[in-house]
Amino acid sequence: GTKIVLSKDFLEKSTQEFQAYKVHSDNYICSLIPGSPSFQAQYTPGGLLFKGSESNLQYVTSSSFLLLTYAKYLRSNGGVVSCGSSRFPANKLVELARKQVDYILGDNPAKISYMVGFGQKYPLRVH
Repeated sequence: GTKIVLSKDFLEKSTQEFQAYKVHSDNYICSLIPGSPSFQAQYTPGGLLFKGSESNLQYVTSSSFLLLTYAKYLRSNGGVVSCGSSRFPANKLVELARKQVDYILGDNPAKISYMVGFGQKYPLRVH
């Protein structure tokens, strides 16, 4: 996350000292994008980003936040994410983040919102 924030100065102001952070940020973002040559993330069959841990939605929400933040920085100068020979525009990152948020809010195979109190159907007994 820190590298994405530090890439802002390169993307918005072309500060060369921060170019390495764009490279690191691209590598992380590329690992999340299905179809990217450096794709490494796991997704559930329903489409939720998955990392084997006890608090998966924290990972999903923070990754979605980073996708949106990086997309904002990229849009400031018409930049793209470079994934080897593939290029992904900012709107691809927004689309991926939106799918994750929509899944959490109920657009998922179980048709349940994982945010307590949101939507028609949500968990009633949270630990």
